[in-house]
Amino acid sequence: MKPDAVIDLQFSLKAPWGARSMMTRTKSGVSIPARREGKQLVWDLQPGQKNHVEAGFWMPNPLGIGTIFVIAIVAAGIFLKNQQSPTIAPSSTVSN
Repeated sequence: MKPDAVIDLQFSLKAPWGARSMMTRTKSGVSIPARREGKQLVWDLQPGQKNHVEAGFWMPNPLGIGTIFVIAIVAAGIFLKNQQSPTIAPSSTVSN
């Protein structure tokens, strides 16, 4: 009886904004395919072998999101200030 006939091993990774599979290889050099199920990646692991899984994903960081929000507010304030301020015509000097 083969070990892979007894058990079905899966590893899944769920990321809020999706993930992508990196180069994944077994000990024999055969690529382990990952399948996408929505925002989740699923690998079918091979029992009795050393499995190596790599994935890349971005997680939202509250500090980074807050920084972008503050920069947007400052940029909007500068834009509105420049739109509302009257343009001052240069004064002409009269020489006698």
